[in-house]
Amino acid sequence: MEILSKLPERLQELLLDRNINASALAKILNTNPSTVTRYLKGETLPSYACFTKMLDFFDCSVDYLIGHTLS
Repeated sequence: MEILSKLPERLQELLLDRNINASALAKILNTNPSTVTRYLKGETLPSYACFTKMLDFFDCSVDYLIGHTLS
């Protein structure tokens, strides 16, 4: 799980950039706000379906979202 350790940080940055909160993202991902909060705290990882929805919504690469690249 170390490879995904940057996911919460990157996800928080993307939420701030889009000016949305965990509840709004939860609606987009069709999940509960508490689930998104757990992603942000690094307590759990998104399912493949939620992960791909995040990539589409934020229009970013997998590498960026998991912290494998700087930009």
